[in-house]
Amino acid sequence: MTERWLLVGSETIPEVPGIENVCIFHPGRSEASQAAFAGAYAERAPTYPGMTHAFDETPLMGYVNMWWGLSPSALRSMLRYSGFEVREEFRYTWSHHEYLAEAVGTPDFIPALGLSRQRGEDRLAGLDPGSRPAWAPPD
Repeated sequence: MTERWLLVGSETIPEVPGIENVCIFHPGRSEASQAAFAGAYAERAPTYPGMTHAFDETPLMGYVNMWWGLSPSALRSMLRYSGFEVREEFRYTWSHHEYLAEAVGTPDFIPALGLSRQRGEDRLAGLDPGSRPAWAPPD
């Protein structure tokens, strides 16, 4: 993604008192929930389809919607656990944040790309051909 610096800007949802790292999947929420977000975003509410009003399901228009709502703590944690350290945070409004993050290395708990696929292939290879699952590719 980047060798050193990453600048991430995002609209965020309010922090939930006592619960860090809150994320909300916007599609499919009730009108009451949409109205609650519309009240929080006030005059900007019309510009957030999927969050503050109904999800736009027009064919080929899915990207006009807000799909996920991330609290600032969730966004900071996502950066940290993907190998970045936030160096600076900029808040332009209560809900718009930007983070300047520096790559500090791939966390050692993240397996190498392809490890899961190789593990599955090794397991299948060790099975008797008659006991392989129907979905498994032939040898």
